[in-house]
Amino acid sequence: MNSSNSSRVLILSDWYLPGIKAGGPIRSVDGIIQALKGELDIWLITSDRDLNDTNPYADIETDKWLEQNGIHIYYAGPDNIGPIIEAELHKTWSAVYMNSLFSFRFTLRPLMICNRLKINKVVLAPRGMLGSGALQIKKNKKQLFLSVARWFGFYKRVTWHVSSKFEKQQVSAYFKEANIEILPSLSKMKSSKAYYENVTNDCLQMVLVARMAKVKNVDFLLSVLNSVSTSYQLDLYGPIEDKDYWRQCQEKIQLNKLNVNYKGELPNETVLDTIKNYDLFVLPTTGENFGHSILESLTASVPVLISNRTPWVELEDRQAGFDLELNEPQSWVNKIEYFSNLTHSERQQWRQGAWKLSVEKLDQSKLVKKYVKLFS
Repeated sequence: MNSSNSSRVLILSDWYLPGIKAGGPIRSVDGIIQALKGELDIWLITSDRDLNDTNPYADIETDKWLEQNGIHIYYAGPDNIGPIIEAELHKTWSAVYMNSLFSFRFTLRPLMICNRLKINKVVLAPRGMLGSGALQIKKNKKQLFLSVARWFGFYKRVTWHVSSKFEKQQVSAYFKEANIEILPSLSKMKSSKAYYENVTNDCLQMVLVARMAKVKNVDFLLSVLNSVSTSYQLDLYGPIEDKDYWRQCQEKIQLNKLNVNYKGELPNETVLDTIKNYDLFVLPTTGENFGHSILESLTASVPVLISNRTPWVELEDRQAGFDLELNEPQSWVNKIEYFSNLTHSERQQWRQGAWKLSVEKLDQSKLVKKYVKLFS
């Protein structure tokens, strides 16, 4: 905890550890905290429960400031989120960081207070919420809000933090004069010492780690698998966020007798050890602002088959995987069959390519300095 540092940063995030159900946004803010807690004095306000849970976390003190893992953290109950955020915003901060776009309690209401108080530096991470896939969910409501927000200059004082040029284009499409900083997401992961060489599956073993929600496009993958002629096995990990959507996926699995198993939720700390024995990570997402599970797969020496709607592109050039168009489902069929027909030796070449790319991406020393500058 760097309390002597003059750069005091207040982070507002709907969810944080030990929560897992919100997926990437939790890991994104934790990556920032773990990388910068020695450089900045970090204070975090978050909710006292996981996404869609009715009960607070067990064994965590709520509604008080705690010193935990090198930062100050406040797990707020539902009735205390507004008051504690407003009280803290009246104090002096080098920067206020908001880890969402549409959250009323952790972004919209606090942003109104920041605008009223004329706080100098407010940094907002939209976390992919301006992507076409994410905007399709409650589309009319979101489009109306964005139009009103643009008209009244609601985000005029904000510095937008995006993780890629692709996400910058999404923000610029709605806010043409926006002040935008491109900084890839930080990861608390460490590079593995060597790639895994001892995986010798005969049947192609595929894995998907994601929330079971429309934006992850699992139903598209299931349709692709129905056309695959080679042998495969697909395991799905992740919380069921949209029960109706997941029910449709289950029906498709059963109707077409697909070799697909749902394995349940997967704690963040077990992802690497779980997926390292698979041959291929698959994620036909409609949009990711980073894609933490993609980096985890590469670190585990597992090549990836993903859509081209993430920052992870030109993967084939690195022999680390493929990033494909979603409007060409046959190309997905072809790549799955291609991986299925590879020899063990050929699969090892792809595993090594995946691992080498992860080593490059996990060298974050220069990136950390840019984050410190953003918040100072």
